[in-house]
Amino acid sequence: MEKDTRILADGMNVLMMQMGLWTKARFNEVTVQRDDFKFTLPQYKTLLMLKRLQPCKMGDISCETKVSHASLTSMVDRLEEEGAVERVFSREDRRVVLLRLTKAGEEYLYSMEEAFIAALDVKLQALEREKREAIAAGIRYMKEIF
Repeated sequence: MEKDTRILADGMNVLMMQMGLWTKARFNEVTVQRDDFKFTLPQYKTLLMLKRLQPCKMGDISCETKVSHASLTSMVDRLEEEGAVERVFSREDRRVVLLRLTKAGEEYLYSMEEAFIAALDVKLQALEREKREAIAAGIRYMKEIF
């Protein structure tokens, strides 16, 4: 590993950890302020993963989130009880049960995303234009990597 890529990789790793902590703190703030946000952070992350993969099997989410199948089953049961997720049978194989977001689940995710975007917007507005442009360029490059 070259020294400059090692330094970048280390910096990216630290940034991802910091963003994870920031996300957790913002999630907690939003859920305290809003009575309609009733899910835990792991449940929220499961909904985000389901949005990206749907319709999908429980095993697909378990593999992506590294949450055990047993824990995920309990989590999905709760999300289904709250009306955010539904289980449907596969058209190709009726033995296969797929998960997908309901309209209520999509609306919940949209509201949370808007709350996160608003919090980020406040942080970004405090920066000088040149710094915002540098961040935008960095994001474009990061998308190429991931």
